[in-house]
Amino acid sequence: MKQLIRLSNYEYEDIETLFASFQETLKPKRNGTKEFSDLTIEDEKEYTEIIKWLKDKGYYIKQFPNAIQRQQNFKSFAYDEIRSYIRVNKGYGASDPIPWSERRELITNLKLCNRSDHSSFNVNKDLDYIIKDISNGRGYLDTQTVDDQLATLCNCIEYFLKEKKKFKEISPDVFYGFLDNDDLKRFRQDTQIFRHATKDILEERKLWNDNKKKFYIRLGINMVTEIYQKNKDSQLY
Repeated sequence: MKQLIRLSNYEYEDIETLFASFQETLKPKRNGTKEFSDLTIEDEKEYTEIIKWLKDKGYYIKQFPNAIQRQQNFKSFAYDEIRSYIRVNKGYGASDPIPWSERRELITNLKLCNRSDHSSFNVNKDLDYIIKDISNGRGYLDTQTVDDQLATLCNCIEYFLKEKKKFKEISPDVFYGFLDNDDLKRFRQDTQIFRHATKDILEERKLWNDNKKKFYIRLGINMVTEIYQKNKDSQLY
């Protein structure tokens, strides 16, 4: 049996109807006229209630993985962020108007995800908080884009091992003989391209397919988890 979700003056049959209502708050509307009008005060009130609940329950939006975590304000998300996403992904110029129909289409296709749904991201809870602090505002690891996850994992290795401009040498036992300092160095070198965004680097990123990125993410999580745990247990060096 589905359980009702009650938020202040709002009531939803389930998470699907709640998120559908959230999407509606973001969309430009006609409000009984032939022409679309933009956002309303009532939309903002409902949006504010829902986005708080979504954060508490561990949800994030696939296309905008940090919006819920940051509790992005209504106008910034519904107007600025949505338009910017369309401009970048649909090839609109900086001064081109963004059609309201494009905004409505993107909002309709937003995908809601939950951090608990991703069994491949079983990061230790304490480590997860550290990763969030290291990630330069990107949020928890599993709420980040794939490229941002690679940048964050690269940063994490540096955070744990760099001291006075030099990297510490770790014991071979940390990875049970399967990985060593050279492997860590290669991982950092390979993923450096996700920490920067020059034109040449963006071209280099295109050489990485999704499978390679996911492999490096799994590898990076294993590296960071073992380094963190062994450091905590004083068995790192």
